[in-house]
Amino acid sequence: MTNNAGIPCIIFLTSIQNSNRTVKRGIAMVKGSELIDQALMKSNGHLTGYRVKRNLYLNRKLELGAFQLYNIENKKEEDKYIFYKRIKNITQKGLEIYSENDIIHHFQMPTLESALKKVIHVIGFEIYNESKDLMGVVKDTVINKKTGKIMALLVSEGYFDDLINGYAILPLNEKIKLEKHNIIFNSEDIRSISHNSGGLKKLLGIEPPN
Repeated sequence: MTNNAGIPCIIFLTSIQNSNRTVKRGIAMVKGSELIDQALMKSNGHLTGYRVKRNLYLNRKLELGAFQLYNIENKKEEDKYIFYKRIKNITQKGLEIYSENDIIHHFQMPTLESALKKVIHVIGFEIYNESKDLMGVVKDTVINKKTGKIMALLVSEGYFDDLINGYAILPLNEKIKLEKHNIIFNSEDIRSISHNSGGLKKLLGIEPPN
């Protein structure tokens, strides 16, 4: 599935339910990894010369708060940043921004400089249940395109599980416990995990027996 930009995205056509949250039907999602290296462009279609270097998850609410950028024409220039809320649209050429003035150095805005000290490196986080059993490792995020909120995690459960089933999809909710390098889910939430993101089963059309 692609959006009007030609950038692959995920549409939740059915609700995902767990103990305290429902993902509403028809919300447009995009994988966090698919935003990396996207070009930034102005409303008139002209490219700014900047591309996305890194997604920055800036708070414990697990939202995509900003992008770290690099200048494709001047590799020696210090990286700049743009808040996710200043992305107007996703188009065929990349990410359309409201204004070129929104591309800033970290020291130009105290709130950004402070937020950068609290960046959460979600990719690579280990997933545990309440009994401290390792359930997997975060490999990607599924983001609400409109708000930047992380709606689900793509989780590796091991090489062979990934090969057969693809990455597992684990919806997020407000009850998770976020630690320094770990995320802890309760047992009920762990049971909501699904395998819909690929693997040999999907490739070969293998369905589980009834």
